[in-house]
Amino acid sequence: MRCFLYARKSTEDKSRQIQSIPDQINALHRIGRDRGCEIVDIIEDQKSAKDVGRIGFMSMIERIKRGEAHVILCWNIDRLSRNPKDSGELMWMLQKSIIQAIITPERTYYPDDSSILLSVETGRSTDYVRKLSTDVKRGMTSKTDKGWMPCKAPMGYRNEVEALKGQKRILPDPVLFPIIQSLWRKLLDEQCSTMQLYRHMQEHCPIYRNGKLLAFSTFHALFQNPFYCGLFRWRGELHVGSHQPMITQTEFEQAQSFLKDGKGTRDRILNFPLKGLFRCGGCDACITAERKTKHIKSLNITKDFDYYRCAHRKRAIRCNEKPLSADALVTKIMAEAESYMIPEEIIRFGIRQLEQMEASTKETIKEEQLQQHLSVLSKKITTIEENIAEESDPDTRALMKRRLNQLRVEQKSAQEDLETARKERQTSNANISDSLDLILNAQHILTCGSPEQKRAVVSGIGSNWKIQGRNLNYDPLFVPSVLKEVKKRYAKEIAMFEPAKSMVGTGKSLRSEVVSTVWSSKLEEVRTYLEQKSLMQLA
Repeated sequence: MRCFLYARKSTEDKSRQIQSIPDQINALHRIGRDRGCEIVDIIEDQKSAKDVGRIGFMSMIERIKRGEAHVILCWNIDRLSRNPKDSGELMWMLQKSIIQAIITPERTYYPDDSSILLSVETGRSTDYVRKLSTDVKRGMTSKTDKGWMPCKAPMGYRNEVEALKGQKRILPDPVLFPIIQSLWRKLLDEQCSTMQLYRHMQEHCPIYRNGKLLAFSTFHALFQNPFYCGLFRWRGELHVGSHQPMITQTEFEQAQSFLKDGKGTRDRILNFPLKGLFRCGGCDACITAERKTKHIKSLNITKDFDYYRCAHRKRAIRCNEKPLSADALVTKIMAEAESYMIPEEIIRFGIRQLEQMEASTKETIKEEQLQQHLSVLSKKITTIEENIAEESDPDTRALMKRRLNQLRVEQKSAQEDLETARKERQTSNANISDSLDLILNAQHILTCGSPEQKRAVVSGIGSNWKIQGRNLNYDPLFVPSVLKEVKKRYAKEIAMFEPAKSMVGTGKSLRSEVVSTVWSSKLEEVRTYLEQKSLMQLA
């Protein structure tokens, strides 16, 4: 008898399928030799039989129809088919004697046999697959309801292998978790492009997969995965995960926003520390920066000169505002910083008062409203969970579960907002103290500080900066405004007022009652400002 030897994997697990197919072939070779079969060809399939479209199986059926062989040698009938379509094809060809026999180690199926037995065998295989699929889906649904993504953990996490089946969690990878979290922090703090972040990874903390450096496409996909903010997507829906997040939902949305806008997509060769902070007072265009290189004949040297100019100056819509040299711009900013300077003793006293206020700061209105919102969400979630337990209609249960997932995502976001509001309340006084300290050291920073520190000074003094007629216009922030009022009060208290000088290090000091008097009228204003700031953030 001329026959085809057909072998197919027994599981989706690759480590087991490699061993399964050779074992089938060896055993079937012995059976074929004992039965006097001439094996025309050995056909293998690396695809599950639950779906149609196996290349090896379809090829074998066509070759049987052409008469190359009329017998199939296989390990079990479920190796041939686990779906009704392929099972029907086999039974039809067997009844019409196109297939003269299907030989397995347990029994042989002939055309004259009752079709009921073969139908039962193939039907049992089909039902097994359907039952297995139902059980797997039920297990995955149960796992997602508990907040565990039912698949392989993304990079930075690992699937727990020590726990019992159905109770395995997703835990932080002790090696990769801190590395990827630091990359997220760098991305959020510096708003750099993923290519810049990838180069940073290559140089400072290389990540390898299968012995090779992580590909850029894989690296880029990491920062689009909501899993890192505590969510995961399953069957098209977002679920709240029980795993430890690296960042908050708000931070994830911020990252997606500036990555989508393409900010920082190219490297800059020249670094101008104050670029992007000013606008033109004439046409409201951005103030850009450029470098001019000139050869000084008298000294026989080449020197670079940095200028800040209106971006429209060289375009079709020309602006008549003249460029301002970098040195002149820094000098003007130093003059603005100097206008807020008061003796160091007074600023240090204000910082100490703020520290005392921080200990007595009460819960803000924003926090109260977020807590009320969380309470409402919690009641809705509890009500839906109770209704799901009592609902018998599967379609209605599915709709209710979908709504439950949405509420849980909203609840998680509100909880993160509440934690952020509490941190802001705890650090708002510290931020004002930092601003005071920044202005105190502004001149030193503008002279020899880093580009980031210089930008911080400008941003700490005011907003809406404009350059017009080579002069600076801006809106002072709260802290500089308070300092200006304190300075006026101090001028009244002290007849001889030297604005930028302090008595620290001179052997003299201001009287404590003078310092206290100067600040007393402003402390209540600071407290009011903190409360208003909370309301503005809520709006």
